[in-house]
Amino acid sequence: MRRCRRVHPRCLFASLFVAMLTLIGGALFVDLPSALAAWPSAPMIAAAPSSTVPGHPDFRPESGQKWTHCDARWVLLGASLFALVAAVLSWRAVMVARDNRRLLAALHAHQQAESRLRLSEEHYRTLLEGIPQKVFHKDTHSIYLSCNRAFAVDLGIPPRTIAGKSDYDFFPPVLADKYRADDQVVICSGKPIEVEESYLHQGREYTVNTIKAPVRDDQGQIRGVLGIFWDITERKRHEQALQSLTESLELKVRERTRELQLANQELDSFAYSVSHDLRAPLRAIDGMSAILQEDYGDRFDAAGVRYLMSMHQATREMRDRIDGLLGLSRAAQAALRRERVDLSILAQSIVQVLRQAAPERSGVVDIESGLEVEGDPHLLRILLENILGNAWKYTGRHPRPHILFGQRRQEGATIFFVTDNGAGFDMAYSQSLFQPFRRLHGQAEFPGTGIGLATAQRIVRRHGGRIWAEGRVGEGATFHFTLSEVVKG
Repeated sequence: MRRCRRVHPRCLFASLFVAMLTLIGGALFVDLPSALAAWPSAPMIAAAPSSTVPGHPDFRPESGQKWTHCDARWVLLGASLFALVAAVLSWRAVMVARDNRRLLAALHAHQQAESRLRLSEEHYRTLLEGIPQKVFHKDTHSIYLSCNRAFAVDLGIPPRTIAGKSDYDFFPPVLADKYRADDQVVICSGKPIEVEESYLHQGREYTVNTIKAPVRDDQGQIRGVLGIFWDITERKRHEQALQSLTESLELKVRERTRELQLANQELDSFAYSVSHDLRAPLRAIDGMSAILQEDYGDRFDAAGVRYLMSMHQATREMRDRIDGLLGLSRAAQAALRRERVDLSILAQSIVQVLRQAAPERSGVVDIESGLEVEGDPHLLRILLENILGNAWKYTGRHPRPHILFGQRRQEGATIFFVTDNGAGFDMAYSQSLFQPFRRLHGQAEFPGTGIGLATAQRIVRRHGGRIWAEGRVGEGATFHFTLSEVVKG
């Protein structure tokens, strides 16, 4: 469409200004009443008297001057009227041009909106026809209005022929009643729903997940139902298989746990029984060796006495190991009695016993105050006896032994630790420390049964914690443990 040429407002103002000046000049120099009175007269040039024509015998100068002056006034009057008309027409042209610009802008905006709408509809249609999900549109009476290609292919009809049909034209009455009932729920409630439905396709029943939502007009009135559904048959089959596998695994885990618990109970009972039954023969052997040494010691030579002393020492070591096994069994089977326990006080009493057993020992033992936990006081005492006893034993050859018992916070959990500057150990064997009868040092170097740390681990686990160790050969070791708290490693 051809655009109107814009008239600048300055041109309009200039025309109006010229018109006003002309009108003012005409009013000043033109005798308007005389001019109007002479207007019906004959034309000035054609009927002019001879006295007004220069060169004529009857020419009178005053008459020609008067006629020329009157003619100038008529010219000024005409110019004024013409300028006024031009100004009015210019103003009208400006108004028309402004209206045309507004109309053109509105038309352009309308064309752009139509273009965007067509593009949006094309995108929507392309998306609707390209997705594998089935999409349909129904009115408030559950009559189909439209559907996408995927739904029409499943029904075996062209997409345009579905309009005017209902579910009863494609599905058994039972399914059609179910679909119609779901449609009415959406229409009555005005809210979308999501349901699992049965769907019949080529004589085979599928499980589909369906979402239905109300369709509203500009006034907010519900005019139909928009639905989309997709096949979840394979997913449901996998979920059922996974559920069956999970239940089977849980059953196996329960059975294995029960078997393991029974095996542990039998093992603990066996260890307790063997340990208890071996104590009597060991007491007899130890007693007989003591009688031989006391009554017949003078009849043995040096080798015999040495053999007798070795037998006596072996029975004592065996008795200590049996006592350790009994302690380990009790730690696993004893009932757990939880109460508030001050580990600082327990540690101080244990260190006092250790100092009384070896008064010649010197060294520094620092115990942090206020180390309180919830746990079994008897088992916790055995735990500290083993850990502090280890630190006391392995610092025996250090000239300035130092032992520290304290706690720290890490990621919301409380970690207790016992550190020393004793013999230490190689970290390659850190996992062997808590196995029964596994010792990293010889009996002659550091005597022991090899059962203390295994007992400590049992006690910590029964309290819901864990225990681990760090060390370096010749630089000491640190044992960490938690109680009823899990620490991320």
